[in-house]
Amino acid sequence: MTNTKIVAAPEIVWGEVPKKEALLEHLRAQIVGGTWGARSQLPTRRELVKHYNVSLETVQRALDCLTSDGWIESDGRRGTFVRENPPHLSRYALIFRHHPEHDEETWTRFYTAMSQEAARLRQSHQKDVVVFTGVDGHVDSPDFVQLMREVNAQRFAGLFFVDGIYGLENSGLLELEGVPKVSIGQIPARDCVPMRLDSHQFAARAVESLARRGRTKLALICHCPLDAPWNPIYAHIAEQARAHGMRIEAHWSQVCSVLLSDSARGAANLLMHCRETPDALIITDDNLVEPATLGLLDAEVQLGVDLDVVAHANFPYPTQGHGALARLGFDVREIMERALASIDARRQGDFSLTEMHCVPRFSEEITLLNSQRAVGHPALTGHPMLKSDRKSLRDSNREVLVPH
Repeated sequence: MTNTKIVAAPEIVWGEVPKKEALLEHLRAQIVGGTWGARSQLPTRRELVKHYNVSLETVQRALDCLTSDGWIESDGRRGTFVRENPPHLSRYALIFRHHPEHDEETWTRFYTAMSQEAARLRQSHQKDVVVFTGVDGHVDSPDFVQLMREVNAQRFAGLFFVDGIYGLENSGLLELEGVPKVSIGQIPARDCVPMRLDSHQFAARAVESLARRGRTKLALICHCPLDAPWNPIYAHIAEQARAHGMRIEAHWSQVCSVLLSDSARGAANLLMHCRETPDALIITDDNLVEPATLGLLDAEVQLGVDLDVVAHANFPYPTQGHGALARLGFDVREIMERALASIDARRQGDFSLTEMHCVPRFSEEITLLNSQRAVGHPALTGHPMLKSDRKSLRDSNREVLVPH
């Protein structure tokens, strides 16, 4: 804890800006710029009045704003201090293009899982992650207005775009300098680190696990068109199936929109009433797991005997599945940790990380990693890429799995 003197600075040009606003911006800049570091003691109010030639009321109003915005705190007669974790080093914006109420049909389980993780971090006081929804390029939307207000007040360490930056090219958000950004997707932007969720490895691991169980006839319940260039999950699965000597018949590949997820129940039931039935099934989206497994129950399929299933999951918040099935997916805790760690590194001047690559894991692996993380396993310190992840990155074509 240090006593802070007022460092000589250019005169504040009051102009038409209210003196309180100009003084507030100047004092905040002292903190953001590092002149007044964490736990530093601010000059007294009388010293501020004398130095800036303003009234005591103006100083007090500026300090009140800094206090309410989380920059400083008073410690009784000992004085006023910069908080240990001021906003520009400890708050993060989690930004969604969609809105859970206005875009109910396109608000996916992945978005819900990421929102739940943000809430968990805030409630446990680990990280202050603030959720903004409906930020789709319309500059008059309430969350966009609030987001820009807080960004301009330098109240975020960085921005994390959960569903990419499409539509935000001319919003002003991506042009912000000195504000670290992370985006799930591949569209480049200034000072923005792309995070890639590997669909190739999802296909490889799912098919390999079924082949190891001796399965040879593979069915698929997929969340996107089988020939979709923007999400080639079907092409990856078909490629892996051929490599393992597994068959995929055309009528065993069913497309069910997440907007009509209940259709997966009928699709799964019908799969098991074909003249020749599959003995393996991959469900590529968490939104389809519950209805699809209900359809298998309707067909009186005994999972693990008649049929083995690998189903997508958003860990640690997977949707409910019925029966014995393997869950494979991405860990939103890992996604969040790595994104925030990237933002922190850039805040500290480390720009060596230019992209992030996340691999899917089975539920058992997630449990093991979380237990290692809980006891501070050295291999996880700083969240480096695990050996298996490095191999996956070398083998992968780095396609993006669009999260749902």
